Order: sequence, then structure tokens, then C-alpha cells
Amino acid sequence: MAKVDMKDASFSIPIHKNYCKFLAFSHGGKLYQFLGLPFGLSSALYVYSRLIMVIAAELRKRGLRLIVYLDDWLIINRDPSTLLSDIEKATSLFVSLGLTINYKKAVLIPTESVHFLGFTVDSVRFTFSVPTNKKADIACQARILLEKPQVQVSVKEIARFIGKAETLSLVAIILRIFLGPPQFLLRNLGPPQFWLRNPKLRRSEDYEKLLTIQKGCRRDLRWIADNISSAASEPILNDPAALSISSDASNASWGSACIRARVCSFTPTEKCNKQRRIDNFNQIQLYDDNFLIVPELHIIAKDYADYQNFICFDTNTTKR
Repeated sequence: MAKVDMKDASFSIPIHKNYCKFLAFSHGGKLYQFLGLPFGLSSALYVYSRLIMVIAAELRKRGLRLIVYLDDWLIINRDPSTLLSDIEKATSLFVSLGLTINYKKAVLIPTESVHFLGFTVDSVRFTFSVPTNKKADIACQARILLEKPQVQVSVKEIARFIGKAETLSLVAIILRIFLGPPQFLLRNLGPPQFWLRNPKLRRSEDYEKLLTIQKGCRRDLRWIADNISSAASEPILNDPAALSISSDASNASWGSACIRARVCSFTPTEKCNKQRRIDNFNQIQLYDDNFLIVPELHIIAKDYADYQNFICFDTNTTKR
């Protein structure tokens, strides 16, 4: 693998002279105009991405295998000598188009492990993983929250932790499970996904409001602090599932299926009396899953703990 990073990427895209006047600012009594696309322009990322996709398409036509995200390029090839040729083709095209390569960050010598988009890509183990320093940082942040006096933290502190952990969860997927309780701490401030926009938090002092870390949240923070170092990696390609479990439900009936057991079309009157009749679809879904899935997983958990498993509850799919 090889990595190419662009320097001042958006500035490499020239602006037509008739439109430079619309990208001007005044400083020290002088008027300045951008000759290249300014990164702060609202449409800059869209324009840059559209142009970069054309370059990526051309390189792929020439036989290069690559991944590109804005100004970061990852070039892949099985053969090191062929990869060197691919690097030469790519860099030559970049230079000819006026793009500036950041040679300090670029990795132009074939390697089996490279840092890309904040994560480590390993072509031998075939994994994405979180760098050691980031794992240590998130574990340290979790311990700091646990050691707070009276187990109280500010909105700012818990939000900072969730933000860092959410980024790592792109690779350390198991983090998404343990981030639920910390996110629930913010529920009283509004819906979790919109809490930063909540009118209650418009003033800086609102972010200093103290929240009490409950028992369930402390347990999950402790797990993150103790186990993130060994759980922060994911395979690039998943192995075929050794166990498949699926479930669906409706107000009329429900059913579940797994590798070695199947239950289907039990009507509510057959499963529960009138007092326990379940009318809410989500409740039926959970009832059905608990009826078959939980006992079945309890029986076979040890046998399939080290394998890829596929679990689908209606429209929600999980791979472990």
C-alpha cells in the first residue's frame, strides 16, 4: 500500500478571474481576492470532491486500485514493483493537474501497514484498527470520568468523550454498544442527536451543567477503560457467518428462525392471554426475540463465540 496526501488541496483549484471579486476580503486597508478555491466556502468540499472523482476515475481506468477521501489517497496493489509504477502514474498525474503533494505526510514506499483517515490499515492481518495512542487516550478519558468527585461530570466533558468515542466506533464497532448509557445522560437536554442545538445550551455556562453518572453508565465506562485496547479493530472483509438468526413480527403473528430452530406464525391468542396481548409492533418484536433468540443464544453462545454471527431483527442487522 501507499498513501498520498495533498497540501492546500482546495487552493489547487483555480477561480475564474471574473469571479474572484466574489471571494474577496479586506485587511489592513487592502482588498484581497482568492485566486484558488477557499476551503471555508460552503460549496468548496462539494466542488473539490466532484473534481477529485474525475481524477480517481481516470486513474482507475489506467488500472490503479485506490481509495480516495478528499485530499487523502490510498493506492493498493498485490505486487510491490507494480505498486511503485502505480505511484509514479498517480503522482505524475497529480503534478500535471497542478495539485501539490504533501511529501511529509505521504507514504510513497510500498508498505504493509499505513495510517489512513486516522486509522491503521494492515494488509497482512487484513484489518482496520485504532492507533495505540488513540486507544490510550479514550481509555484515559473514561477513567477520568469515573474518578470524578461524587461521580458527576459536566455536559462538556461527557460530550467530548462521546465525540471521540463515536469517531473510533467506525472501526471499534463494539463501542456503539457501550456508548448508549453515556448518551442517555444527555436526554434531559433534548434528543441525543440534536442536543448541541438545544436552546438550553446556547450559553457557554450551560455546558458546565453537572450530570450524575448512573450505575449502568459507570459499568460501561469501566468496560471501555479496561478493554478498548484489545477490541479496537475490525476485519476488512468478514468471514461467512457460522450462525444466522432472523426474526420478524406483526400484530397478527410473529416468527423467528435460526440455524437449528424455527418458530413461526404464533397468533397473539396462542402466545398470551387477553391481559398480555401486545399491540405495539416493537413490543411484539422484542417479545418474539426473547421467546426464541435469547434462549437459543444462551445454549449455543460458547460454541459460536469465536465465529462470525449474523443476527437480523426485522430491519435491524447485527454482525458479531
